[in-house]
Amino acid sequence: MTGSTVCTHPGACGATASPSPWVFESSPRAAGKARRTIRRQLLCWGLTALTDDATLIASELVTNAVVHGSGSVSLTARLVTSSPRNIDLHIEVTDHGHGWESGHHASRLPVAPLSDGGRGLHIVRATAHLWGASRTPDGCTVWARLPAGSLRPVPRTRPEPRGLIHADLSPQV
Repeated sequence: MTGSTVCTHPGACGATASPSPWVFESSPRAAGKARRTIRRQLLCWGLTALTDDATLIASELVTNAVVHGSGSVSLTARLVTSSPRNIDLHIEVTDHGHGWESGHHASRLPVAPLSDGGRGLHIVRATAHLWGASRTPDGCTVWARLPAGSLRPVPRTRPEPRGLIHADLSPQV
């Protein structure tokens, strides 16, 4: 994974540049908890415009981890630089299952029109700017990125502590 972490509103609502992963019990309720968690974090970061896509992606990835993985499910959301002037919202879900032969190929498999499932990675692929999957020593991680805004100088009334990068993520009109 490339990019460095960006903190847009340090300390706001307890948001941090790299929040610890949120860990959910592998249960049917995990996807709803993930949606609420992502929604709350985006509100804290001032990125409510990404709520619909981000909660959809988090929900699909957590559901896949519950259905196809094993053990607890961890969800992480962070902001990363995607280019010298832009940042992305990076969402990743990790489970303790064995993964699959190739996650990218799973999103290209046909889904029967009346099937109850099998569309999760198709939805992630269609919604995300970038996405991918990898095996970890303890399981499998699937991640997706959404464009979050551009890095523009934000006027400050006092000097900032060293090492913090601020971004104005207001919509560009």
